[in-house]
Formats: sequence, C-alpha cells, structure tokens
Amino acid sequence: VAQNKKVAKVIIVAQNKKVAKVIIVAQNKKVAKVIIMAQNKKVAKVIIVAQNKKVAKGGSVAQNKKMAQNKVNEKILNVCKVLENLYPDAKCSLDYKENYQLIIAARLSAQCTDERVNKITPALFERYKTLDDFANADIFELETYVHSCGFYHSKARDIKALCGELLKLGHIPDTIDELVKLSGIGRKTANLIMGDIHHKPAIVADTHFIRITGRLGLTENTVPAKVEKDLRAIIPPQLSSDFCHRIVLFGRDICKARKPECDRCPLRVVSVCNYFLYSNFT
Repeated sequence: VAQNKKVAKVIIVAQNKKVAKVIIVAQNKKVAKVIIMAQNKKVAKVIIVAQNKKVAKGGSVAQNKKMAQNKVNEKILNVCKVLENLYPDAKCSLDYKENYQLIIAARLSAQCTDERVNKITPALFERYKTLDDFANADIFELETYVHSCGFYHSKARDIKALCGELLKLGHIPDTIDELVKLSGIGRKTANLIMGDIHHKPAIVADTHFIRITGRLGLTENTVPAKVEKDLRAIIPPQLSSDFCHRIVLFGRDICKARKPECDRCPLRVVSVCNYFLYSNFT
C-alpha cells in the first residue's frame, strides 16, 4: 500500500508537471500569438500612416506645382494681353516682299540692326530680283551691296550658297531641323521663318527677347536655346510668333537695354515685371 501510494504520488506529480508544461507551452503560444498580432497591427499602422503621409506629401507637391503653373500661365497671358494692346499690328521689323527675301534679310541682320538692314535691302533686291540672280551672283559684287551690314564676306557667301540650296530644294523648309541645315541659318532665323513664312509656333530668342523675358521673370536662362525651350513651355503656341515681334518693339520703345523707362511701362501696372518690383522694393 505504501509503495503504491508512493508510486501513485510520483505518477500524479509527473502528470501534473506534464500538464503544467503543456499549459505553459499553450500559454506561451497564445502570448506569442498575441504579441505577433499586436506587432503586426503596429507595423500595419506605421505603414498606413507612412503611406498616408506620402500620399499627402505627393498631393501637396502636385498641388503646389499646379498652383505655380497656373500663376505662370496667368502671368504670361497678362503680358501677352498688355503687349497686344500696346502693339496691335505685330509684324517683323525687316522689310521684304518675297519669302526668300526675309531669309536673306535675316541673315544680314546678324550682328547688325534691322534698321541698317532695311536701308541696304531695297538696292540689293533691285539688283538681284530672283533666287537665280543671288545663286549666280558674282561674290565680289554681292559683297559691295552688303558691305555696310558688317561681316560682309561671310554674309555674301552664305546668301549665295543658301539661295542655291533653296533652288535645289524647290521650297522653303518648314521645320527647324531642315532650316538650320541651310547655309548661315541658325535657330533664331529658323524660328523667324517658321513664324512669319509658315505661320507656325515660333520663339525668336534674340538679344531683346532674352533681356526682356529675363526681366519679366519668364526665364532665368540667357542661352538662346534654353530661353527658347523655357518660353515654348509657357507661351500659347498660337500667340508665340506675334509675342516675339511685340517683345522686340517693346524692347526698343520702353524696356531699353541701358535705361528701361519703367515710369511709362504698362507691365509695371499689372505687377508682372520682376525687374521693376526688385528695383523698387529692395
């Protein structure tokens, strides 16, 4: 009996230990499961919060960009409207009758004023009446006609060459890439041709244009190709060519290089001129 009791006690203790162990293991599993769930919830919450912040930030950035773009669009439309009222008859300041004559006059205008070019082209176009005349011109005689425009050697050479090229083509190219392949034609002249001859969107980034668009805060660049790119992005295409002509007139009339006449500038009234605002409030 004593032995049986002892054995029974040992068995009970052993069983109890086993049961206790099972209970502890079960509880540990349960606790572990609860901890894992809690951690997962915490991680999920962190992820959701992070995602929400990211979405909110992305939304804010997008909204800010949109607001900034709307402000630029409003500004450029104001500038276009003011200049249109000021110079309703926007046209190229170079005189010409035939389209090819504009190309020749534009080549002559490099490093020369349009006023000077307009003084010599009447005699030039009277002497050389067709593309054939220019293409077959005696180079030394041609130089005498363009001498007063400066760089007359290269200008006469380019004019003779490009007229020959136009004869071979049989037409005036209507893309920038094709136009700049002509002798003596750069992007500025190519854009002028695109706008005035082909009536397509064009940005003629000449000295006046670069100076004034910079003063207005429409671009921070001074390199013609970069200025052209900046302004193409914000000026309505259908207004671009006339806008360029009006800017040139505005630059000669009011927004002069050395001493802009801000006191009579209509753009300061509508507060779109960075140059005026900076000069008067800093």
